[in-house]
Amino acid sequence: MEKYTGIVSEEFIVNRDNLAASLAKKQWWIKNFNSFLLRADYEMPEWHTPEYETLKEAFGMDATHAIHGVTDFKHMHKLSGNVSISLWAQGQRFDNYVLWDWVENSKYKNKLALEAGDEVSWEIIDIVPKESVNKEIKNQTQYNYYNHIKLRR
Repeated sequence: MEKYTGIVSEEFIVNRDNLAASLAKKQWWIKNFNSFLLRADYEMPEWHTPEYETLKEAFGMDATHAIHGVTDFKHMHKLSGNVSISLWAQGQRFDNYVLWDWVENSKYKNKLALEAGDEVSWEIIDIVPKESVNKEIKNQTQYNYYNHIKLRR
C-alpha cells in the first residue's frame, strides 16, 4: 500500500465542478448539489497521484501508468472492502482498477467539498486486473476486495 499527500489544485476544482454539474443534470431529482461535489471529489487521487497521468475526461477512464496501463480509480471503503462499480464502468476498455481510500481528509468526514489549496492524503490499497474484479462483482455493481483476495489464495 502506498500513501500519498497532495494539495488540491485549481485545475482540479474547475474539472470537479464541471463533473458535478454533469452528474446533477443526469440526476435532476436530487436537489443537494453538495452531494454531487462530494462524489466528484473522488476524482482527486487520479489527478494528484505521482506516476499516473490523468486523462482529464468528464466520463471515461481515469489515468495511465507506465506499468499498469489504462486505469480506473475506484474508492474502496477500507474497513469493509466494499467498492461500487457501475455497469458502464465495467464495460469500458482499460487494464486495471486502482483501489484507494482516504487516509486524511477532514472535509470528507464532515461532508464538505474540497477547495483549492486543501491538503489531503490517500492510499492506493491495490491494483487489480479489470477482468479479475468484474467476474467477482455481485448484484451487478458490488465488489468486495476482501472476499476477492480470499478467492485468490
